[in-house]
Amino acid sequence: MRKKGSTSQLQKKIMDEEKKGEVERIAAEAKRKQIIDNHRKQAKGRPPSAAANHIQDVRKRINEGARREEEEIAARARKAAAEEVKKRKERERLEKEKEEKEAARIRKMKEDEEKRRKAVLERQKKMKEKVAWHILFSQFVQSSSDDSSCLFCYFSYISLPASCCCFYVYFPGFAVFLAN
Repeated sequence: MRKKGSTSQLQKKIMDEEKKGEVERIAAEAKRKQIIDNHRKQAKGRPPSAAANHIQDVRKRINEGARREEEEIAARARKAAAEEVKKRKERERLEKEKEEKEAARIRKMKEDEEKRRKAVLERQKKMKEKVAWHILFSQFVQSSSDDSSCLFCYFSYISLPASCCCFYVYFPGFAVFLAN
């Protein structure tokens, strides 16, 4: 994500470096003029060609130094700009990682919530089945308790209606219920 103002901040930093470099260039130019003036004063007693050669050599050295200084200033400005870009990219990378972690955390929370919801629904379903079997069993017992015979085949049973084979035919899930 690119933030508003990040480019202008970078440009401002480059302009600050350039202003700083401009001040350094002005100071270096004044220093060069002073050095040339000093060498002119020293060259007054020499023959004209030697003095001119000397001043030309001094100017050449000064210009080389100035060129090197300007290159150093430009290199510092480029380095500062590159460093700023590097920091911005690192911030963006960290922000993206943070967003991805947050999205993963939210996704995990939703999955866990879905699992919990499914488990609750499954428990409720099992409870409803148990309650349904209890109701069926109690109705079967109540309806057949009067004469202690099976409602379906009129088999006489003594203790439990589950001892009748019809019970398992008409209520096949009851065996599973008893097992649970």
